[in-house]
Amino acid sequence: MKNNEIPDTTKMENAQKKRLFNLGLEAAHSLRDVDSDQVKAHYILDMLASKLPADPDIEENLPDLLRALKPKLRSVTGETIGTLLLSTDTNITDIKKIKDQAKQKGTAAKNESERDAFLAVYYAAIAYALVYHNKIISNFGSHELIQAFQYFCDQKWLTTDLIKLFRLALDQLGK
Repeated sequence: MKNNEIPDTTKMENAQKKRLFNLGLEAAHSLRDVDSDQVKAHYILDMLASKLPADPDIEENLPDLLRALKPKLRSVTGETIGTLLLSTDTNITDIKKIKDQAKQKGTAAKNESERDAFLAVYYAAIAYALVYHNKIISNFGSHELIQAFQYFCDQKWLTTDLIKLFRLALDQLGK
């Protein structure tokens, strides 16, 4: 039998079938056990590379020709979320949009890793507003924010720039 052929299990002994079945189970478990930090890192990098959606008020006033091109234009206009979160002069309106988008998409996340990544972006926006605008843009108290920022400082799947932002926010809160 060649390597890429499927074995004919009708001619196998029960012990051979059991061994083959167990090999399949082991492979399935190893795929399931892919390092969740790697999956979260993938999600966070995708999010940081994405852009904020266009303002609906502006979109509404676009001529029909441009409105049809909107999905194509979105990918070439504006700064990425990562750029906005790492710049020291992003306006508070854009930071609130990032926070709101992360909250909305996080509640609709397909899995825990994706939800954690959206949560990190959500808290990164809150940290940014605190560090660079001296504003708290959430209803969380200082204690809850400190806990969240400390948690994200310890996450190996986050970029070093986001961890630095969380540390700056902790400094701002006196921790």
